[in-house]
Amino acid sequence: MAAALVWSLAVKNDDCRLRAIALADYREARRRAADALPVPGFSRLLEIKQELTTLRA
Repeated sequence: MAAALVWSLAVKNDDCRLRAIALADYREARRRAADALPVPGFSRLLEIKQELTTLRA
């Protein structure tokens, strides 16, 4: 949300420095959102590992 506010101020004032800050904030927010997602197939790999451990015992 802060990035959107900074971006709107940058466009309104035609300030390239504010645009750079807004883009960096936006990219950081997207990176954090992507990091919060689970890794595809990770839960199934964990199940297989547990099954193999059970079979070895």
